[in-house]
Amino acid sequence: MSQSQFAAGRTRCGNGCVDLASRCFGRGQCLYRCRRRGPPLPRDYLLEARLGLAAVLAVELGDRETVSSVYRQLLPAADGLAGAGSGVVTLGPVAHHLGALAHLLDRPREAADHYRRARAVAERAGARHWAEAARRGLAMGG
Repeated sequence: MSQSQFAAGRTRCGNGCVDLASRCFGRGQCLYRCRRRGPPLPRDYLLEARLGLAAVLAVELGDRETVSSVYRQLLPAADGLAGAGSGVVTLGPVAHHLGALAHLLDRPREAADHYRRARAVAERAGARHWAEAARRGLAMGG
């Protein structure tokens, strides 16, 4: 399975999030900042949304360096919704993005744990489409 197929199967927004990340941050700028080489991402109510977009983009590009960095940065928010603090946008459960990142880091047990957590978060939020995406992540070997 290609990285693109993997990313599209893992996220409800598929390539739409890749387009959004590219437009919001620019592919190079977003990845550069997430690797902590550039100025850090602002620690505000949009941090998890930015990191969620970075996760989608890093998975799409198969960029293991960024995957590892974003994974570490997102881990403290594993029980939340990416971007929900803004009241404007959410990219689904943070744990879903962590599952995709863990999969690319060759950590299948952690990926499965994240997808199970993502399903629980989605069910608490009443978001069947996110719960289904988490089930697909588990079925794809996460």
